[in-house]
This record gives sequence, C-alpha cells and structure tokens, in this order.
Amino acid sequence: MNERLHATPLAVSPEGDGRVWVDRESWRRLATSVEHDEFYQAWLELQCRQVAQTRAGLVLAETAADDTFAPVANWPAPDSVSEALLDVARHSLEEGEALVVDLAAEYGTRLPVESDSVALSFPLKVHDRVACVAAIEVGNKQRRDLEAVMRQLQWGVSWIEAFHLRSQNVQDESTIDRLVTALLMTATASRGESCKQAVTTFVTELASRLDCERVSLGFCAGRGVKVMSLSHTGQFGRQMNLVNAIGRAMEEAVGQAASVNFPEPSGNGVITHNHEKLAGLQNGGAILTVPLPAAGKTVGAICLERSAADPFDEDTVKLCDTLASVVGPVFNEKRLNDRWIFTKLADSVATQLGRLFGPRYLGRKLALLLLIAAAFALYFARGDFKVTTDSVLEGAEQRALVTPFDAYVAESIHRVGDRVSAGEVIATLDDTDLRLDLVELTSGRAQAQSQYDEAIADKDRAKAKVFKAKVDQADARIELVNEKLRRTRLVSPLDGVIVNGDLSQSLGAAVTRGEVLFEIAALYRYRVILQVDERDIAYVSEGQPVQLLLSAFPDRPIEVEVESITPVTRAAEGRNYFRVEALLDDDQGMLRPGMEGVAKITVGERRYAWIWTRELVNWLRLATWRWSR
Repeated sequence: MNERLHATPLAVSPEGDGRVWVDRESWRRLATSVEHDEFYQAWLELQCRQVAQTRAGLVLAETAADDTFAPVANWPAPDSVSEALLDVARHSLEEGEALVVDLAAEYGTRLPVESDSVALSFPLKVHDRVACVAAIEVGNKQRRDLEAVMRQLQWGVSWIEAFHLRSQNVQDESTIDRLVTALLMTATASRGESCKQAVTTFVTELASRLDCERVSLGFCAGRGVKVMSLSHTGQFGRQMNLVNAIGRAMEEAVGQAASVNFPEPSGNGVITHNHEKLAGLQNGGAILTVPLPAAGKTVGAICLERSAADPFDEDTVKLCDTLASVVGPVFNEKRLNDRWIFTKLADSVATQLGRLFGPRYLGRKLALLLLIAAAFALYFARGDFKVTTDSVLEGAEQRALVTPFDAYVAESIHRVGDRVSAGEVIATLDDTDLRLDLVELTSGRAQAQSQYDEAIADKDRAKAKVFKAKVDQADARIELVNEKLRRTRLVSPLDGVIVNGDLSQSLGAAVTRGEVLFEIAALYRYRVILQVDERDIAYVSEGQPVQLLLSAFPDRPIEVEVESITPVTRAAEGRNYFRVEALLDDDQGMLRPGMEGVAKITVGERRYAWIWTRELVNWLRLATWRWSR
C-alpha cells in the first residue's frame, strides 16, 4: 500500500463535536453477552457511535466451523461495509499490527471509495494469539485526529480482551469440573476386586451424580455389545427386552464411533434408530450413549437414561466423553485380567498372529521369513558331527616303586615332576639294622665254618653235616641281607618322569612293606583318556579321528585316533562317563602326564538340525517313555 501508515503518533490536531453517545441497550448487551457474535456487534456499535464521522465498521473473528477468520459484526449494516475496508482488516490480520490507510489513495483506482475516507485497523491478541481484528472507516474531518481515533479504538479493544478472558475462565472452570468429576469416578472405577464389582459400583455412582434414571455399561463381544451391569441392579436376565434394547443402542454408538445424544437435532447425520426404540420402551426419554475407548479401539459403551423433561446438555456430553476416555482403559484392563488363563493365552496367540499376518509390523514378517529360510537351511545343510569331551594325559607305560620291606626313609633325591633315567637312584632307605645283621650273620658263619673244619679233621661225619648245614644257612641269610641292602637304593626302572611320590618331607619316617612310594611314567608316549558322556557313547567307535586341544597349548591342536573303549564308567557332576583311550607320541618332549584339555571326536556328517536338537529330542523321548503306560 502506497500511503499506509502504522499506528504511530501522528501530528494531527484533535477535532471533535463534543457529543457523548450513550446507548443503554448496546452497553447492556456488551456487559451481559455470552455469545461472541452478539458481543462483537454491541461493541462495534458503541465504538462507531463514539467516533464522529464514522461511516462503517467491522470485526473479523475466528469461526468455530473451520477455524478461519470471517466478519462477525458490521455497522451500520452488512451491505455498508466496503471491500476496501474488509481488505485492510485482512492485511492487518496477516501482518499482526495496527494499520492506518488512505482508502482513496490505495483503492481509488480499483474499488468505489469516498475520496476523504480513512481506514483504521487494529488486531487484538490474547495469550500471544490474534483473537479478532477491528476496523472502522472515518471521514475527512477525523483525518486530522487519527491519533485520537486510534487511541479510542485501542481503549475499546480492552473490552474484547476482557470478554475473551472471561470466556476462557468459564471454559477452564468447566474443564476443571469435568476433570475433577472424572478423577473421582476413576477412583470409583478402580474399586472392587473383579471387573463386575467395579462396573456395578461405577454405574450406580454415575447415575446418582448425573441424576439419571438408569446407567448401563457393556463391552464389545464378537460383533455386538454385551451389557455387563445396570445401575442399582445386581443381577438381571440376559433375555430381557430392555437389556437387549440397551445393547443394540450401545452397538449403534460403537458402530458410529461417536457419542449419540437422543433426541439429536435434525440434520446432524447421527443414526439414532435403536435409541428411538429404547426410548419407546420407556414411554419416551433422553438417552446418551458414549463409546468406551481403550488401546486405540472401542471396547464398549456407557448408556445413560433420563426423562424427556431433562435432556442431556452439551456440558454433560463433554463430561461423559471425558469420563469414558479415562475409565475405558481401567475397565478394559480389569476385564482382561478376569479372564481364564487359557482365554488369555489364546487371545495373546491370536494377537501375535494378527500382527504377524496382518498389516504393518514389517519387521516381524521379515524376521519370520528369515527364520523359515534359516530352518530350511539348517534342515538340509550337513556338517561334521563331533562329540566333545574332557580329556587328560596319562603315561602309556607307568611303573610303581614300592617299599621292599619295613624300613625308615634315609634320603630323598627326587620328587614329583623330576625327570629320571633308568637305574638312577630316587631315594634310599636306612640300612643300619641290615648292616648290623650282616655283621652278626658273618660272625656266626665263621664260627660254624670253624666247627665244620674241626669235625672234618676229627673225621666226625655226623658233626660235619650239622655244621655244614649251619654254614649253608648262614650263607643264605647273608645273601638275603645283602639283597635287602641292595634294595635300600630305590632306582628308576625306566626313563621317565615322577608323577607321584615325594619323600622330602618324610625323612626318617617309617614305611611298610608294599607301600607305593613313587609312580614313574615313561616319556614321549602317552595315553589320552577321553571322558565320553553315556548319552554320546553310542556314536563313538574305534579308529575315529580325535582333535585334542590342551590347556597348556591352546594354539596347538593334536590329532589322534580312538584306540579302545573300556566298559568302565565313573560318576561326575551328576552324570556317568565312559573311559575312551587314544595313544599319543610326543616327539618334541613338551607334554607331561596329567595335562588336561578338550577333545572332539569326529563321528561323521549329519544334518545341522539333528546335531543341535538331538539332546532335546532324546530327552523328550525318555520323558515320554517314562510317563507312558
């Protein structure tokens, strides 16, 4: 606009005729109006009459129909407002600021306007939002006093702001009342251990609060609605005509997914056929049916009945809508929890199947396809079936050193873990007593030999035989003592390593005949002992390859073969294990008896599905056999 002026102080001298316009009717409507259109019309009349030389005026406000701004008040008549003034009001709305426009200069070439007309427009904001726009057209006389005119308009706009704030307060109070009532009724709905008890308490309380003759609540069941409870009634017949009519009225509201207030104004498009029938059973009346929402769907409905003389107003409808949205999830949760466990399970399965085969949930469908593809692949794919076992190394040849006679430990030269050679002394026994016996036996032999020689010299054959026998007896005992003396030196019978025995802490201790003092295992050749679970022993046979991994050398797998399966079991960790043996040659001399590890016996090719499910299948077979007749 070429000559548009904003609402800034203007250097125009005030001029007025000094008249004071008093319109009692307009002031009354301004103070008492509840409807927006009536209030705007009264306000505009007062403004236009107080400003001299006012030719026209209008108010643009938001309409409830489509949330757009349209003229809601005109002065002096709807057809007296020019298109130019309407355009100025719309520009003020768009820019959100006050405007002063010379209509002749701006619109004279396009629209019929007076040559001396000036338009003033002022937008009103409530809570930072434009509520309406007021615009007036004044004559040339007021052009020199536009500042006063704009100030008058601004002062008058405060009435509109007060009206909006008053209307908002009324709405807020109504909303708070509805929320308080909804909160109290929600507490009522939460009472009762079962859904039936909670619903009965709720409908009875609601009927008392809203002065209803009867309040009913029902839940969707199949394609219809099943009435669960009536106010002030503990039990009622399912086949009663009244109950069936209430259920059909609920179905009518649920089917339309909207509240049905009967009698409804004509032309609103709501079907009330079943409500009309229900009202007919009660000789006429007012009926309000509100759907119960929960979990994104409608799960039931509340039906309220009054006499025809007391219909349900808009505030009551809003209250019931709010109440239904709050108690719907509560009752639905109670109803679902009251079902039998098998019903819950079936419903859960049906829900998951619906999500799987219904719309949306693309991720689950892709996961199912991948699972099916993986199942087919596992069923037809084959791989090596291996039996995993714990293993331990033992020497292939192992000797024991035992005490040859009762004695005392004299010296311990080697102990567990030491490598020894064949004939190497490992320990010695105390030979003091044996040497004393040897001296005694040697002296006795010498005496017997002397007596024998005398008998030979005397040619006494009888004595010679007796003493000869004593000499032979002494020789035998001396030989026995010498053999014991030799055996006091405990030597290794082979090249190997001591795997058991340590006498270093038992010097001077007594040992008995036959007591095992040392165990020596031969080096470079070992026996691998595999502990095979009894559930897997049927798959193991001689000659199968075995891959061994020792804890001491986890990066060096060792290949061996099953040599023998011994029918010897041992119990460990609640299971029975069979002893399976394999031979192992240690060319590098790095292994030691007693080393432990994990071995895998390769049985052959099997399907992966069988490999991974065989234990479960076998357990099921045993369990079925155990419990079958």
